[in-house]
Amino acid sequence: MTSCWLTVDNLAPRPNPAEWAVNGKPNGVLGTTDQIIMTAARAQDDWGWEVAYQFECIKIGNQTVSKKSPWLYYANGLDPTWTDTGLLPKTTYTYVVRVAEIRVPGTLAEAGIIVNPTGYTILDANHVKYVSQSDPYNSNWTADSEPASTTTDKDETPPAPIEWLVQPVQQLGLPLSVTMTAAVATDDHPPVRYTFRRYLNFADLVPDTEFEAGQTRTWVDTDVQGGETWTYTFVAEDSVGNVSAEAPRVTVTISAGDINPPTPDPMEWDPDFPPTRQFINGQWWDYMRVVVATDPEGSVVQYQVRENNTGYVSAWQVETDVITGPDGSAYTGLSFFVPAGGQFTVREYQCRARDSSPRQNTTAWSTPPLPPQ
Repeated sequence: MTSCWLTVDNLAPRPNPAEWAVNGKPNGVLGTTDQIIMTAARAQDDWGWEVAYQFECIKIGNQTVSKKSPWLYYANGLDPTWTDTGLLPKTTYTYVVRVAEIRVPGTLAEAGIIVNPTGYTILDANHVKYVSQSDPYNSNWTADSEPASTTTDKDETPPAPIEWLVQPVQQLGLPLSVTMTAAVATDDHPPVRYTFRRYLNFADLVPDTEFEAGQTRTWVDTDVQGGETWTYTFVAEDSVGNVSAEAPRVTVTISAGDINPPTPDPMEWDPDFPPTRQFINGQWWDYMRVVVATDPEGSVVQYQVRENNTGYVSAWQVETDVITGPDGSAYTGLSFFVPAGGQFTVREYQCRARDSSPRQNTTAWSTPPLPPQ
């Protein structure tokens, strides 16, 4: 009786042809470039058989292909959803879906099929095999659904945030340059690449210069001259081509920079305290003091002396330094004590000054070299 009942079942599951669920046609997975998700309409079999679904990619772009999913069983009323992965970015894929009866002896469990209760179960193709209408285990299949197409790359969100970590600013000293650093921007499709733009005018639409920094977030613009004015911004781009809006534009006017040494130049000794030999606490010392030098740009001035016969060169000192002399007294940083090595040793001293700018503009040594008095 059962065999007779089976032989007369030549009805495919319904709907036939298979259909896509409402809003279930293939669609790129948001935030990806290589995945497409799709959902078939739920099918049922009038003879009570469980049903399985198979999704097939039939075209990539304009090329006909046949890329099939396994036969998939969905338990407990789960939506028959499948995601195709490993796809090409920015490419159109076309799919169909079909449904077949699962023909096994007894229940799925009795047939040894372990069912996934929360997702799909992959079936052996023999369980949905079309043999012939007279075979008791022949599986009736629906016709294929209507084809449906979509394109990968549904991620249209650019990197964010787009803001400055360090706004464009002129670096001190020479050579003249402007440095800037973008804040870290993140994206679902790394790596994020940064492109800096330089405009001649704030409202210009076309940049004068574009610097593709890649994954580096800092750019140092060295193609600048004193008196020029430039406007800077940057954009960030993810690996699938989403480009951000520009960062807030920042305008920088290039100053000539500090190129002037302190004065006087050459440096000079204090006329009241030229190099003088002194006997202090049982030792001969050469004591000397430099004049106060001034820097045209107003930076702090540093001082240094050297002795030409021994090669001695002092450390740099500033006027506000407190120097303890060999007599125990306190002196300003304009004063220098150098061990003489004896009462009659031959020594010749020179002094110089420099500013505290990054370029450290330095005067010439005082001239002529002076022996201690």
